[in-house]
Amino acid sequence: MKKIFIFLIIGILILGFLVIYFYLSNIIEIPEDDKKEDDEEFCHQNPCWSPNGFQLLFSSTEDSESLNIWVMNNDSSNAKPLLFNGKVDDEADYVHLPGGAWSKVTNEVCFSSDRVDNDEIWYVSDDFITLHRVTDNIAKDWEPSWSPDGEWIVFQSDRTGNWDLFKIRRDGTGLEQLTDDPANDWQPNWSPDGDKIIFQSDRSGNWQLYTVDNSSIESNLQNLSNNPSYEDTDASWNLDGQWIVFSSDRSGNDADLYIMKKDGTQITQITNHPDYDGAPAWAPNNNTIAFESERSGDLRIWTLDLSTFLVSQLTY
Repeated sequence: MKKIFIFLIIGILILGFLVIYFYLSNIIEIPEDDKKEDDEEFCHQNPCWSPNGFQLLFSSTEDSESLNIWVMNNDSSNAKPLLFNGKVDDEADYVHLPGGAWSKVTNEVCFSSDRVDNDEIWYVSDDFITLHRVTDNIAKDWEPSWSPDGEWIVFQSDRTGNWDLFKIRRDGTGLEQLTDDPANDWQPNWSPDGDKIIFQSDRSGNWQLYTVDNSSIESNLQNLSNNPSYEDTDASWNLDGQWIVFSSDRSGNDADLYIMKKDGTQITQITNHPDYDGAPAWAPNNNTIAFESERSGDLRIWTLDLSTFLVSQLTY
């Protein structure tokens, strides 16, 4: 009887300890800085090569509640935020477009940001410190891309009531509209020879790839996809402008990467994975393509070697 009483007392003490523990654990908040980084979710997206191919830009929410532009070496080393001396901005989003965001002439990077409470086009000087505002409009201006000579920027905007393409001089003058359609025209990239803009549009009912001359509205508009059954997106050019890389669900997967000639012929699948591959960017060596992918479970930056078709993960 005495042993039963002792065990009963011990049980009551343990139960009381557990009640106090769970009560305190629910009312005491763990400081954010003490949480493990492994529990934080972040993305790496929108790869863009430097003009010499030694570095890559990408957009990321790592270490921040906002999207920031990061830069790293092409072997993934020395990754850090591009702007503000390597620091993130938690108050605003900064997003660039894969392909032509890094000027081959001026070494400047153009991007879209809501740092002034509205999505405008900006660029940063080659010191990666001095910011220049290009657009000033109550509409949303997204996805900028440099012209080959570094004097113009093409971008998408909803200033007409729907998403159309515009170009503007680097100093904010000379605004010209390039497309005019009630559908959505997105993600423009300037051709290396400066004559054409490639973009994606759902004007035919699904996302397809088009080119337009940069001279006037809807000038020499051409549908390169011509396929109403699939979604073709995220197009950018190779160095000499003879080939285009893009993302598509033609294979039945979420999205894979494809290449085609500049006239829309010789469409060839170059990745094949059940998870998403998108936002491809051709390296200056014409042999490597960087892209974003969810094949590791999270959105990260990968590369594809076109000579071996070897796929490698760059960011983790």
